[in-house]
Amino acid sequence: MASLSLTPDGVGLYACQWHHRLGLDTLQVEGHAVRYSLAGGAFKCLMKGRDNDTSDLSLPRDLDLWPHDEGSRAALNAHFERDTRFTKVRVNQFHTCFKMNIDPSPSACGAQIRPGSVDIEVVHKIHTSVEDVCSGFDLVISCVGVQFGGGGKGATPPSPPHSVYMHPSLPHDILSNTVSLVMPMPNRPFMLVSYNRVIKYARDLRYMSNDSTPAEDPSVKASLAHIRSIYQRSSEEERATYLSNYAWVVGDNLESVGRMSELTSTWV
Repeated sequence: MASLSLTPDGVGLYACQWHHRLGLDTLQVEGHAVRYSLAGGAFKCLMKGRDNDTSDLSLPRDLDLWPHDEGSRAALNAHFERDTRFTKVRVNQFHTCFKMNIDPSPSACGAQIRPGSVDIEVVHKIHTSVEDVCSGFDLVISCVGVQFGGGGKGATPPSPPHSVYMHPSLPHDILSNTVSLVMPMPNRPFMLVSYNRVIKYARDLRYMSNDSTPAEDPSVKASLAHIRSIYQRSSEEERATYLSNYAWVVGDNLESVGRMSELTSTWV
């Protein structure tokens, strides 16, 4: 029996199960299968199971679907709007989000997925491939994804045609319990967002406890120090841009903006 693990086969199997569960097996655009990638934080639950015990998987908080053409983006949104299992909950500058309630049921490989709800986020921006999607990610540990572009019935077997991408340094980060930045940083103007994401990933993956001091924790210390160093070497105008970009991403969360402004004031 197949097993889930953070290997190309395991990542592909896990993504194919979601492809099937979301009802995308037969979704087509002008005669060809919908083209998109599932990439990013959806695969965190595989990273938590480093002892290879994936018989009981927690749900991801969200699944980011990255369309590879405008037709596929429109088809994905229309599919989730038609299917009564999904409820549209928000549209923002990044994505259209639908919520899906999940009942517990065995997967094709025997893993039991816990019940709950998951947000399905159809990203607005078009990327050409899963490699293109991951090239814009800030953290090594988030650079994992599966691209779909073929048909296929059912989850697995048979599985829909797909291709898997994993960052070459991903195994090292998992084995060493660290959250590293992608270098050179692909989104340096938004590095304050990355600062928080480094900490969040480390806590989600239990590399770091909630009561530890992030700046001193070995799982994130190097990444956070690198961001602080860039900020300290930056001009006043550049620092203002970093904070402005952070505020744009977090939107109406004024409390978060205030905390970040207070934190960065201690760096200079």
